Parts: sequence; structure tokens; C-alpha cells
Amino acid sequence: MRLNLRNWKLKEMGKDLVMDTVVPGDIVKTLYDNKVIDDPFFGLNHLKLREEVLDKDYIYFTSFNIDKSTLSDQEDLFLSFAGIDLIADIYLNGELLGSTKNMFLECCLIYTTRTVGRAVRRAVL
Repeated sequence: MRLNLRNWKLKEMGKDLVMDTVVPGDIVKTLYDNKVIDDPFFGLNHLKLREEVLDKDYIYFTSFNIDKSTLSDQEDLFLSFAGIDLIADIYLNGELLGSTKNMFLECCLIYTTRTVGRAVRRAVL
């Protein structure tokens, strides 16, 4: 089974503002589209990116549902990320599944359905 996850959101860690975003995509474009930063390609605005963007931590998140009838009790869920940019911690339902410190490399994680259990669970990445 392959899920194409949609409805991604982005927020700066510790802040309340939640923005719609696309994956694949990037933080700078999302911040510009939501009028949080000025056009980074205009004038000398790119010089402000380090202070406004690069020195901060951001969270990408989405949610999806997997019904108990979708996976058997012995089946594992493989989470594949085609290109995470640089450093990330990956959580599912609040549980840290793994970390990556590579640029644009595929990251695959296994999540066993024995952790999901028999009930319908909402999975939040």
C-alpha cells in the first residue's frame, strides 16, 4: 500500500503560526508565500535569510488515517522520505522513529503494526 501524503503544514518551533506548505518544497518559499518574509530575490533581502530563517527550527507535519483492516497484525509500515534537506527528527504519533543528517538522500523507516495495534489510529508525522 502506498499513501501519497497531502495537506502538509509548516510552523516555526515555539511559535503559533501554522502555514500550508507543499512537499517537496522549502521553508523560504513557504514563508514568502505566507508574507512572513520579504521576497528573498529582491534587493539585499537575501542577507536577512540567516537571521529570519536559517537560524531557526521548523516543523513539517501532516496526518493520515490507517484503518485496522488496511494492515494485517504482522505487516510493517515502511515510511520513505525521498529527500529530506539536511537535519531532521522524524516522529509518528509522538514517537521518535529516527533522525537524518544527510542532504537530499532517501530515508526509509520501518514502523511495526504491532505498535499501531488493532484499533484505528491517527498517524501524525
